[in-house]
Amino acid sequence: MVWPPYASQFVVELWRDSSKPSPSGAASDYFARVLYNSQVLRLFAAGCCDDLCPADKLIAYLDSIIPNDVAKQCADSRRQMREQKAK
Repeated sequence: MVWPPYASQFVVELWRDSSKPSPSGAASDYFARVLYNSQVLRLFAAGCCDDLCPADKLIAYLDSIIPNDVAKQCADSRRQMREQKAK
């Protein structure tokens, strides 16, 4: 495992598409840019190829990887580990 340098920073910037006349508040009006130690990260896993990733794409990607019920998933994981040990 490689540890990040001391005082590393992770920044998520939220940008609005100013070419649209009035912001509707919809995620499709916004873009996210992610920086790690002042370097732009391209979010290929979220399906983004540019520095700015459509917020709705980023939200959909994060929804797919962030657990909804952590307690249930931990209990399921512990149960699976017990079952594997019993074999």
